[in-house]
Amino acid sequence: MKFFSLLLFTLLFTGCVNAPNQASDNLLDSIENSDSVLPVKPVIDTSQEDHELDDIIKKYTLMYDDPIYIDSSYIISKDTFKITMKHYCLRDSAITVPNKYVEVYKLNNFVTHNFNTILTIKKNGVTVTEKNITKSDFENYLEENLRNYGVLLYPEVETMDSTVKINYSISIPLTDIGIGVSVMVDKYGNANFKSSN
Repeated sequence: MKFFSLLLFTLLFTGCVNAPNQASDNLLDSIENSDSVLPVKPVIDTSQEDHELDDIIKKYTLMYDDPIYIDSSYIISKDTFKITMKHYCLRDSAITVPNKYVEVYKLNNFVTHNFNTILTIKKNGVTVTEKNITKSDFENYLEENLRNYGVLLYPEVETMDSTVKINYSISIPLTDIGIGVSVMVDKYGNANFKSSN
């Protein structure tokens, strides 16, 4: 009886020790003999990317309530020129940027507004010119997508001798699609609109 118990214990012990090796050998054989491999999809954390995209939208929409003001004076010979400029959002909901431009933001479209600049130049206290500058002033330089979805953004003012130059970007909101444009206004109020490209 002791012999029988010892034999049974030895067989069970030997069987348990060899069992995982046989199973793993069979698994390796099935993998090596397999004709196809199933792809493993990596787990991608998009929360950081989504947060950055949300920040871009928020930063853009903050411009709606944050007009840009410039109030500057300069002297040429004996004349004092005063430049005042206001660049602001019209809140007209006139532009709907289609999905193909904003799908990365998971938007079907993006409704936004036109921006406008009012420029006033005074010479020795007398108004020389008061200009309303819009995207349509640059229409001859715009491709169809910028005519339809572009916005007049990011004015930068330079003074050169007796000329005021305002550089802009006409860009499709939330994208990097756009062109540089500028307007040069002389001391007599004559304006010259052109593309910077």
